[in-house]
Amino acid sequence: MKQPSIMLKIEDFFHSNLMHWVITVLVLANAIILGLKTESSITSLHGPLLETIDHAIITVLVIEIIVRFLGTQTRFFKRFWNVFDAVVLAISVVAILYEIEVLQALRIILIFRLVELLPKMKHVVDAIARALHGITNAVILLMVIFYTFAVAGTHLFSGISQENFGDVAISMFTLFQLMAFDELGNVIRPLMDELPYAWAFFVLFLGLSAFSILNLFIGIVVQAMQDASADLERSKDDPIAGLKSEVSALKQIVLEQQAFQKILAQDLKAKKTASKTKSPKKTTKKDT
Repeated sequence: MKQPSIMLKIEDFFHSNLMHWVITVLVLANAIILGLKTESSITSLHGPLLETIDHAIITVLVIEIIVRFLGTQTRFFKRFWNVFDAVVLAISVVAILYEIEVLQALRIILIFRLVELLPKMKHVVDAIARALHGITNAVILLMVIFYTFAVAGTHLFSGISQENFGDVAISMFTLFQLMAFDELGNVIRPLMDELPYAWAFFVLFLGLSAFSILNLFIGIVVQAMQDASADLERSKDDPIAGLKSEVSALKQIVLEQQAFQKILAQDLKAKKTASKTKSPKKTTKKDT
C-alpha cells in the first residue's frame, strides 16, 4: 500500500503552485536564452554562460518530466501536454548532444507549454479548438475564392503583368498580398492604365476575401470564446459539473490501487496454497 501513497505525494507536489511557477519561469528563461543565442554580439561575449544556463534548464525539465512519469505512470500518456513535453524535451536533448541545427530551431516550441501553465491562455486555445470546424470550412471557402480569382486574373492580366499574374501560383500569391493590402496601388494602377475597368475585379475580390471571409474568421473565434466562457461559468455554478475532472482522476487512482491490491491478494493466495501442499507431506512422515 506504500506505492500508491508515494505516487500521490509525487503527483501532488508537481501540481503544487510552487512547482507550477518554477516550471513557468524555466520555460520563459529557456525561450529568452534561445533568442539571445541568435545574437552574434551577445554569444561572442556570453556564449559559454548561455550554453551552461540552457543545459541546466533542460536538465531540470528532463528530471521533472521523469519524476512526473514515475508519479503518474499509466496516466502520464493520457494527457496531451505530458506527451508534448516529452517529445519537445527529447528533441532538445538530441539537439544539444548532436548539435543538429534543425532540431535546435524546433526547441523554441517548448514555449507553447505556457498554454498549459497559464489558465487564461489555455482558455483561449480551448476556444480556438472549439472553433476549428468552422475555421476549416472558412479556409476551404477562402481557398475556393482565391483559386477562382487567380485563374480569372491570370487569363485577364497575364499579358499585361507577367510579374504579378504570370501563372496561377503567382496570381494566388499576388492576391494574397492584395488581401493584406500590401502594394495595393502598385499592382492595380498599372493594370488600370491598360484596362480601365480592372478595378471592379479587385474590388469584388477584396470584398469577398478581406472584408467578408476574414471577418467570418473573427466571428467564429469570438463565438467560440463566448461558448467556452459560458461553459466555464456553468461549471462554476454547477458543483457536479465542476467536479467531473476531479472524479475521473480519483477514479483512475482507485482503479490503480485495486489492481495493486489484487496482485497482493493473488500473491498471498499462492503462498497459502503452497503452504497447504507442504503440510500433508510433513504429517505423513510423522505417522510413519
